Amino acid sequence: MEFLDLVKIGSKVKVNIDLSKDRLNAKTIEAIKKSSICLVKDFRLTDGKGIGVIVELSNGEKEWFFENEIQLL
Repeated sequence: MEFLDLVKIGSKVKVNIDLSKDRLNAKTIEAIKKSSICLVKDFRLTDGKGIGVIVELSNGEKEWFFENEIQLL
């Protein structure tokens, strides 16, 4: 199945911080450490080769991740 067939807006996902912490700011990293479970808010085309997922973090901020940086719950 395709990634977009499995993930929908409103889905809960878990962020794998080890795959993305080199590009995130300290505030975002702290929010993910507090709770890595996030709510999918939207999608974003990446460099033309994939889909990014915009999620709402535990602190209410929104951040995007590549599809390989999140895990479906």
